[in-house]
Amino acid sequence: MISKFDKQKILIRTPNWLGDVMMSLPALQLLLQSFPNWEISVLTQPSYISFFKCIPHLKEILSFNPDYSLKNQVKSIKKYVQKYQFNTILVFPLSFSSAWLAWRSGIKNRIGYQSELRSWLLTKSISYKNYRTHHLVYEYLDLVIKAFDLRTKLVNIGYLKEVFNSRQFKFILDKFELSKNEWIALVPGATYGPTKRWPLSRWKKLTQNILKTRTENIIILGSGQEVSYFKEFYDEVDTWELSTKSRIRFLVGQTTVLELAVILSNCKLLISNDTGSMHVASAIQIPTIALFGSTNPNWTGPWGGNDKILYHKIPCSPCFKKKCLIQDKYKCLYQITEEEVMESIKI
Repeated sequence: MISKFDKQKILIRTPNWLGDVMMSLPALQLLLQSFPNWEISVLTQPSYISFFKCIPHLKEILSFNPDYSLKNQVKSIKKYVQKYQFNTILVFPLSFSSAWLAWRSGIKNRIGYQSELRSWLLTKSISYKNYRTHHLVYEYLDLVIKAFDLRTKLVNIGYLKEVFNSRQFKFILDKFELSKNEWIALVPGATYGPTKRWPLSRWKKLTQNILKTRTENIIILGSGQEVSYFKEFYDEVDTWELSTKSRIRFLVGQTTVLELAVILSNCKLLISNDTGSMHVASAIQIPTIALFGSTNPNWTGPWGGNDKILYHKIPCSPCFKKKCLIQDKYKCLYQITEEEVMESIKI
């Protein structure tokens, strides 16, 4: 039994995907503000370390490499447990492997959701009934509330925008030559697959329309896995007039998670498919226009409070498939028009 009054040393096993990491931040913040005297640390992937260093009051920020063998992961986690003497681990991911690693770590109290037949690995398993229907932000919040018998969901992470928009990170804006102009960010890709990608041809037209009708410049963002996907877009922009293409920055595959957060915090607006970048924008409360197809915005939609979701629900959506099963028609995405997106830009 975990006492609220005894000082605890808690290790939070963060999710793996960028979007899920962002959606778990309110739950992490709730834990930090509810128990200011506890030592709360996170165990996360190396790519998220610099981001978590910007969150106040975390005791330790520890990394594990999911590409390592389970044997090596167990070794590294046991070293952390021996050094920092954690007595509780809270497992955010739903996977069997994340609970198994928690069990092998030797930490006395192991808490997580019931999923993938892993309850026997946990000392406190929380019933999980709202898969893909309840917003993921609230799934993580509910886990913390039920794990530690809390009575509130009131939490505010609005301070993050001020953190990433502060002068200490001006060097990142200078690095990418973004200091002197106003920007709208676009995220036309999605590593998940084609069912999350609004057609690239429409992103090109949207880019032209924004540059013709507005004064802001445009940043194109994406992951390193998408560089080849964007080649067609990049090559076409290269043929545009200098006065137009000089107002575009292609930063696909060039940013860390920290740099992404800093860049988005200095943008007036983000227009994005259902991506991790969209959730970074939500975490730092940047206005967002989100384009949804195969996934459910009620589960993973933007949650920053100043958002517009474009979603044409058809009988087969949300299917959560990576490729369209109906002759590759992608109707759920293709019904979103450039005009709809342009009309949604009200800043």
